[in-house]
Amino acid sequence: MLGTETNSCYDAMARLLNENPRPDDVPAVCTLFEGTRADSSLTGSISGLTTHNFTPLHLIYGVMDGMADELHRMYTAYRQAGGTPKRLIGSGNGLRQNRYLQQRFESAFGCPLTLSDGREEAAAGAAQFAAEQQI
Repeated sequence: MLGTETNSCYDAMARLLNENPRPDDVPAVCTLFEGTRADSSLTGSISGLTTHNFTPLHLIYGVMDGMADELHRMYTAYRQAGGTPKRLIGSGNGLRQNRYLQQRFESAFGCPLTLSDGREEAAAGAAQFAAEQQI
């Protein structure tokens, strides 16, 4: 039955990742699917793709690496602008439901990740913004 917990994409990814070691030849995935705040025309891409690494396992690792790398670049720019982060806090179901993605973020940032206490953070933030703006 679709939509059940045992058939979620996160469960399928976890099974695949649990059953296989990380491959050496993961393609580089740029995850700018919606561009950036500064340039919405940017798009995502995959490089280093071959007939050997065009597999779900390789692409899952590539996307997780791309997500972590994209946020790490933002973090680096923040640090160069004089920002001093105190800890790494993550939110969202994609991160919450994928322990491998959590591990990738911890590796990229070199510190433990704490997940936010809330759920459906984007919806909660939108509702709070709307209330504050009296929309």
